[in-house]
Amino acid sequence: MDISIRPSAPEDIPAITAITNHAIEHSTAHFATAPDRVEDIAAQFDRDRAIYPWFTAVSDAGDVLGFSRAAQWKTRAAYDWTCESAVYLAVAARGKGLGFRLYTALFDALDQRGFRCVLAGVTVPNPPSEKLHEQMGMSVVGEIPAVGFKSGQWLAVRYYAKHLGDGSPPTPIR
Repeated sequence: MDISIRPSAPEDIPAITAITNHAIEHSTAHFATAPDRVEDIAAQFDRDRAIYPWFTAVSDAGDVLGFSRAAQWKTRAAYDWTCESAVYLAVAARGKGLGFRLYTALFDALDQRGFRCVLAGVTVPNPPSEKLHEQMGMSVVGEIPAVGFKSGQWLAVRYYAKHLGDGSPPTPIR
């Protein structure tokens, strides 16, 4: 099976929502406790995609297998060149290097757009996600113990960061 990585499109949103909702309903990797609505994910996509890229992994049969996306980290202007990243895969697509491919496309696009720092929060323990973020060259910058309560337990979040670009003065993002 051939898998392509491409910029996400509006028609991907129902499948992206389904992948997200699986993570919400069946894992602690996503801290939402109720499923997302397609219209809410579509609104987020429409609002963010001009600045923050989204990518979709698609099989040669046209099935959406996963996605990566960036989003605003904080609203103050000095943070404009920092963003938060996420990657989620369909269950059948895990363990095949697809997360790495999706993140590579995302990080390359962020670098081209002038972003200088990518952050990611990972519920721990989650060895596959921890390994992926480390393979992407992200460094652990902190961990907040017992910060979220889901599935009857207190969970920690480990934060990863990766710097992009050469550190030159930024160009306007907005």
